[in-house]
Amino acid sequence: MISHAPAQFAGALATGLSGGLLSGLFGIGGGVVMIPLLALWLRLPQLQAQLISLTVMVLPIRFPGVLVYAGGTGFPWLILGGLASGFPFGTYLGAALALSVPARRLRGAFAGLMLVTAGMMLWKG
Repeated sequence: MISHAPAQFAGALATGLSGGLLSGLFGIGGGVVMIPLLALWLRLPQLQAQLISLTVMVLPIRFPGVLVYAGGTGFPWLILGGLASGFPFGTYLGAALALSVPARRLRGAFAGLMLVTAGMMLWKG
C-alpha cells in the first residue's frame, strides 16, 4: 500500500499558507478561502472542510496576525467580548444545521453567501 501522506501534507501546507496569507492581508476569517481550497485542492467533502476551518479558528496559530493588527490599530476589547460570547453558541447551532442539509445544497449556500458578501463589499466600497 502506497502512502499519500506526504502529498496530502504538502497540499494542506499550501492551503494553510494561502489561507493564512489572505487572512492576514484582508482580515478575513480564513473560511472564505480555506473551505474552497480544502474542497478543491485536497478534495475534502464540504462538511470536513468546514470542520477543519472551524478547528483552525480555535487554534492560536493566528496570534501573530492579531499582534500586528493590534499594534497598528488598537484592540476593541468590548467588541471582542461580545463576539467571543456569542460565537460558540452560533457555531453549535450552525454545525447542527449543516449536518441536516445535503452536501450539494450546503456548497450552494456557501457559494451564495460568498457572492452576496462580494456584492455588499463592491456596493459599499
